[in-house]
Amino acid sequence: MKRFTIWALFAIVALIISVSTAGCTSNVANQASNTGNQTSSASLNMATYESGNFTIQYPSDWKNATLRTTFSDSFSVLSGGTSVTAMSMNMSVGSLSSYSNSRIETLKSNSNYTLIASGNTTLAGNPAYKAIYTLNYEGISGKFMEIWTIKEGKIYSITYTATPGNYDTNVETAQKMIDSFQIK
Repeated sequence: MKRFTIWALFAIVALIISVSTAGCTSNVANQASNTGNQTSSASLNMATYESGNFTIQYPSDWKNATLRTTFSDSFSVLSGGTSVTAMSMNMSVGSLSSYSNSRIETLKSNSNYTLIASGNTTLAGNPAYKAIYTLNYEGISGKFMEIWTIKEGKIYSITYTATPGNYDTNVETAQKMIDSFQIK
């Protein structure tokens, strides 16, 4: 139970970090690893989460730790040492470029942050930005893949979080979830 609590805390921290920014141009190669110890995404039994703003598919055996606030629509699932959080937020922001610069600057302000890769990508068919980084929070190390886009005044983001040693284990599954994400 303690491991679940730590990862729920990590998911909340990722959510807080994402929400704390409101208002670089290189391409990021696909970061998915094809190592033999990964679960085949084709063999996963996927369920669908549907909100008022988006839909996303997720492995049906992952634990749901959905977090809701009054200004965002969010969904989180956890498995082992990993979590994926998808959300939409109603915030006043400028362009994707200005939000991305602000988001990266906020991350850089944390002394325990290391940017691994960042650049332009797509999310649900929309121009998006992707950052892969590590962060240490209260002695817990995490590796993150965060992708965000802006559509009709809303920020949509997906964050995959894992311990650095666990990151490659579920990155293929996280990518399948990201690829299934649709904005309504």
